[in-house]
Amino acid sequence: GIKYRASPENADEKVGAVCLAVLRRDGFVSLDAGKSDGVLTTQPFVVRGEKIFVNVNVRNTGRLFVEALDKAGSVMATSHDIRGDHRRGEVGWAQGEIAALNGKQVKLRFTLRESELYSFWVGK
Repeated sequence: GIKYRASPENADEKVGAVCLAVLRRDGFVSLDAGKSDGVLTTQPFVVRGEKIFVNVNVRNTGRLFVEALDKAGSVMATSHDIRGDHRRGEVGWAQGEIAALNGKQVKLRFTLRESELYSFWVGK
């Protein structure tokens, strides 16, 4: 790239550069939370897998906490707190297991503080 749309006659040939910008996977948009808790609840979906993965950056004293809810909103599984920067972080479960919910309809409730949640997915 160069700073001109077209090179003027007296442009310095050393002004241009070839660059590469790299974004994290799914890193175009994130759901961000500051010092207060932010909550995101997904639409109901049928679990087709045994594990939940997240792409998240948890800063400083922040955390991400995940709950699996049934259609009525009752908690069926709760995660351990997730901290740190994870591009493919597996959610660990403190109570219940997402594998036991395979084939069932659930909603996920993400509670985050000082975090950027980029994506989540269900896998094996």
